[in-house]
Amino acid sequence: MDAASSYCAHWRVNSLLRLPIDIPVVEAEDIEAIFDKMDSAPAVVIVPSRDGTGTNALLRNPPNLFPSHFGPNSFALHLAEAERCGVRARVLRNARIELDIDELDEVRSVAGLLRRGSATAKWAEDRGILRQSTAIADGKDKVFAASASAKAPESAGR
Repeated sequence: MDAASSYCAHWRVNSLLRLPIDIPVVEAEDIEAIFDKMDSAPAVVIVPSRDGTGTNALLRNPPNLFPSHFGPNSFALHLAEAERCGVRARVLRNARIELDIDELDEVRSVAGLLRRGSATAKWAEDRGILRQSTAIADGKDKVFAASASAKAPESAGR
């Protein structure tokens, strides 16, 4: 059992949401949507990775319902664990949560989606991966656009 889940269960935390650190365009409403999908305990909500093999969000109630499995094929492993526990896993598709960053080229590919002041935007700007832009998209500041050496996404996002 992973330590965070055990700790939370010990202190009677009802639910535990695990998110990887490499999902730079996630928004508060994305997190809220995960909790909105949650059934009464015992319950599980899973957001798969973009390719459908990994897990980019795992919400369990109780926190130690089953162990976390991150890495290759974690989505299938989490579904199997839920089934083993007799719990119907609710799967939520969310484009921003599904978008994880594993390679430098992926940072370039999300350049137009990074929010002003985010840690990822600052990191990329400091390394010359992105250049400052004054573009506005959907009423929200869109701070960075891809540099000349990188391709920007087709759609204007967050």
